[in-house]
Amino acid sequence: MADAPVLEYARVSSRWRRFGLGVVVGSGAAVIANVVPYVFTYHAWRYDGFEQIGFPMTFREEGGDSYRYMYSVRGLILDVLFCLGVGLASGLIASLWKRHVFRHIHQGPKEKISTS
Repeated sequence: MADAPVLEYARVSSRWRRFGLGVVVGSGAAVIANVVPYVFTYHAWRYDGFEQIGFPMTFREEGGDSYRYMYSVRGLILDVLFCLGVGLASGLIASLWKRHVFRHIHQGPKEKISTS
C-alpha cells in the first residue's frame, strides 16, 4: 500500500521543496501580472478606450474610437512562455537560496561574549 501524498512530500529534499514553492510563487505572480491590465481596463471600450489582457505581450484587445477586436495566438503563446520562464527562474533562485542565512538570523551568532 502506498504512503499518503503528504508523507511522500516529506521525503523530498528541502531543495526540491523550495524549488516547487518558488515555481508556484513565480508562476502565480506572472499570472497576476497578466490579469492586472484586464482588471484596470475592464469595459473601457464603452468609453472609447481599450480593454486589454496580457503582460508583457497584449494578446487580446478590444475597443477604441473606431471599434476593433484583436486576438493574437502568438501573443498568448509568448505570454505562457513568459509565465513558465518566470516560474522556473524563481524556482531555481529559491532552490539555490542558502539556508544558513536563515539559521544565523534565528539562532544568533555562535560566539559567546565573555563579560569580565
